Amino acid sequence: MADLGVLTLPPYRGKGHARRLVRAISRHALARGYQPQYRCQLDNHASVAAAGAAGLTRFGTWDVVSPDSAG
Repeated sequence: MADLGVLTLPPYRGKGHARRLVRAISRHALARGYQPQYRCQLDNHASVAAAGAAGLTRFGTWDVVSPDSAG
């Protein structure tokens, strides 16, 4: 599995750079036998949209369990 995500500086957002980068990284990973996995916070709507624009679909979600949480 190849874990990936992108950060785009504000002046470059909304221009398709993240979408193109996610596609390029995914092709690179697939060519080497890895399954690309894009991770982002679900409330980061721009990142979710970039993943969708790159052709990715949601596979799943997870919960982070804090060691300080009551069991």
